[in-house]
Amino acid sequence: MKIFKTLLILIVIIVAYSNCSKKCYGDPLNVFTTYLELEFIDISTGDYLIKPINGKYNIEDISITTEDNKPALFEVKVSSSGNKQFNQIGITSLFIKGDDDRNEVCKKMFINFKNDRDTLEYCFKVQYAKCSSSSFEYLKLKYNGKDLGMKNNNTFFEYQINK
Repeated sequence: MKIFKTLLILIVIIVAYSNCSKKCYGDPLNVFTTYLELEFIDISTGDYLIKPINGKYNIEDISITTEDNKPALFEVKVSSSGNKQFNQIGITSLFIKGDDDRNEVCKKMFINFKNDRDTLEYCFKVQYAKCSSSSFEYLKLKYNGKDLGMKNNNTFFEYQINK
């Protein structure tokens, strides 16, 4: 009888575990693939600053560096709003191998436009979920010292910056 109870408990545990693992589909979210998308707006005209044609800044005018002056991974993509085309900057290297994944991390990046250097400060905390997924519990962003707010529970963040 004792063997039967032990065997029954073991079967229940195995079935419960196998049902749990079947709930994960696709690739899990991951902080290494977090994406920060920035749109830059001219504060005096309300127009986009980075445009494929006739923008104040061209794609070639932009570079992004980390606080230790290393190039940061980013991409520039063409988007549209109504009949206007503009460029968005997407930064993909917010969290890198070796960053603390248990406590808040704060960093700086520098966005270089021609002869103008702006500062992007950000703080985040990683959270883990089932299926080995991870995301930012929150991301706090400052641009040239101006607080742009905090966004929660995500791996994709979009901000509009008035410059």
